Amino acid sequence: MRQVVLIIVLIMAGACSGHDVVPYSPPDFPERGFLQSHRLTGSLQMQYPLSILAVQDYIYVLGSVGDTFVRIYDRVSGEFVRSAVRRGRGPGELLMPGNMYYDNETGTICIYDIRQMRLQKYAAGPDMEYTGSLDFGWTGNSIRNAWQITENISVVNGQTGMDAGKQGRLQLLSADNRIVGSWNMFPIGDKIQRRTYFNTVFTMSPDRTKLAEGTLFGAILETFDLREAGIAGHGCRMFYPPSIETRGGVVL
Repeated sequence: MRQVVLIIVLIMAGACSGHDVVPYSPPDFPERGFLQSHRLTGSLQMQYPLSILAVQDYIYVLGSVGDTFVRIYDRVSGEFVRSAVRRGRGPGELLMPGNMYYDNETGTICIYDIRQMRLQKYAAGPDMEYTGSLDFGWTGNSIRNAWQITENISVVNGQTGMDAGKQGRLQLLSADNRIVGSWNMFPIGDKIQRRTYFNTVFTMSPDRTKLAEGTLFGAILETFDLREAGIAGHGCRMFYPPSIETRGGVVL
């Protein structure tokens, strides 16, 4: 039995090559206390909220609300301020938002549009004035999330640069439309169970040198170091094994 366990651990470590891997182990979060809270505003009518930012005096919630995608609230009172970023194909408009993050160097809120393959930029504030965009349409592939980490380098999550039938993960793209780095390894070897990576949550460090990705199914947390020279796996913590079932190509 011990030999079988050892073989499984070695297989998992090899699948997460380049990471410091901690095998599957349920988390132990000791209770330190609890928070008390109360509702400041009425109900939030929003279809599938995707992200939330607390920046300066306001809270920004990304999701679909009628023909707009962002709802802005006062950070102190919690009162609703206004809706922003309209649905459409015009400058600053969105069709299908992916990730949202705040660039503290430029004071802009950035939202990636999956269908238009553009990283849209807005000045932080109640007006969310559109300031420009970064286009990824040149890749010709599916990108689900994007972040600009320097003036010349962006990191994306999707299929960019992969051969047909292969699933890509993270790529570094240069301002002159080149793929300059990639990380396409997975901690899961089975291709069916790997579908847990179709729907994950990302967060980036404020200095934009580290990226973390967590799966919603299977509870796997990975961290990456971002450099202009490439992407490096920093660590991989595996909490629960995924259990994905499919029917007609759809994940149940």
